[in-house]
Amino acid sequence: MARISETLRRNGVTLDQQQRREIAALDAEFAQMEEEIESLEVKIEKLEAQVNPLQAQVNRLKERLEEQAEENKPKLIKIHLDETEDKIIELMVKSPPGLTILAIATTLNMNTTRTEVVLRKLMNQQLIHTSRSWQGALYFRLDTLGQEYAVKKGFA
Repeated sequence: MARISETLRRNGVTLDQQQRREIAALDAEFAQMEEEIESLEVKIEKLEAQVNPLQAQVNRLKERLEEQAEENKPKLIKIHLDETEDKIIELMVKSPPGLTILAIATTLNMNTTRTEVVLRKLMNQQLIHTSRSWQGALYFRLDTLGQEYAVKKGFA
């Protein structure tokens, strides 16, 4: 595979002994690089044969996860709230970052027992969640789904 030497000979280029040795060394290096390239191409083909099915499997698993996530996501369409529940959601939008049971009951002129029952229902529907202040007070806040509901209803 003396490509350089052959090309020079065909074109009538004459070289002295030192130049021929240098060209021969370049020819050998060139041949070695060609062999390495061929070897790497074979390895690439083998790796692609391994990777392609794995990539297809990953894509199928991603699609399945997305489908499952969509199936498990609470739907706004299923939410049907009465007037009191809507007032609580609207109050939470207007009074961030959170409200106590007493604040909700007082603002809406409700007793605390009824307020607790309504808040529990909203929590079960994943519209609100609770958090405690550093002093231990229990605050009710809109959850992500509650925020989406408030926007849909025009409260926010």
